[in-house]
Amino acid sequence: MKLILCLDDNGGMAFNHRRQTRDALQRRHLLGLVGDSLLWVSPYTGRLMLSDAEKLRPGCCRVSGDILSEAGPGDWVWIELEDPEPYIEKADSLVIYRWNRLYASDLRFDGGLLENFAFIRGGSFAGSSHEMISFEVYEKI
Repeated sequence: MKLILCLDDNGGMAFNHRRQTRDALQRRHLLGLVGDSLLWVSPYTGRLMLSDAEKLRPGCCRVSGDILSEAGPGDWVWIELEDPEPYIEKADSLVIYRWNRLYASDLRFDGGLLENFAFIRGGSFAGSSHEMISFEVYEKI
């Protein structure tokens, strides 16, 4: 599976069971990466993602309360409120979007979880609510 995370400058993912922020152009970029593959999201993320997905990539988005067991090889998984560690263990690649800001957070990604991944490429683009959003692509070593 290919795991997708959105992080602030301290590795923060969420605060008080809510995403830190959202950006329409980040979601479009993500759907471009997903292409014709399946994208699995939680019901929480599904409320944000389904309208974009249906407009840009009809049928690509699957909503599940148990993404970890349902996502198959080659599928994409975007988590926002879930502990990333069990997903990292199952992932063969990882895409990290960075907001390039600090937000309040109580759920964080431990950068040490990247030790079995190699950086492949990265870049940045202007978002709809962020001056610059960076992305990094990693593959499991």
